[in-house]
Amino acid sequence: MTPHALLMAAAVGLLLAADDPTKEKPAKEGQEGPNLPEGVIHVSLPPGTIHWERIFRNGKPLLRVSVGKTVIEARHVFIGDGKAATEYEATKEGIHWPSAKGERGPVVGGMTWGAGTTGVPPGDFHPVDKLKPGSVYLTTQDPRMKFVFPPAAKARPKP
Repeated sequence: MTPHALLMAAAVGLLLAADDPTKEKPAKEGQEGPNLPEGVIHVSLPPGTIHWERIFRNGKPLLRVSVGKTVIEARHVFIGDGKAATEYEATKEGIHWPSAKGERGPVVGGMTWGAGTTGVPPGDFHPVDKLKPGSVYLTTQDPRMKFVFPPAAKARPKP
């Protein structure tokens, strides 16, 4: 079996073993997931330090985001607080933080996020209700990790 076919068989097996997503699941008291469009993949990271690195699989760059034993690998991920998100993508140059406005953002080799505050430039975020199906959206259960999404600049009222 080729590696691609093996990967597809494993993915199908996981899907078949998963709970029926159409079933209503009881929400944990005091916890509610973000209101995401259908098809967006939500992963709630456990408390702890978040490690970001770029890796290569079959010559293609991927992000590896890990917290303890939880590991996510994807080309693009969004991370936020359930209301807004910033995007990160793997490129050959490193981890790219593209601007939500489509502009080129900074590129870093790797990152480690501990307890503290993550700031985001004003207006430079994606509303979660605009994420596209297939997007990977990460949130964290760590109450010490805060996201600061300042309000987008508002148009001046016309005189």
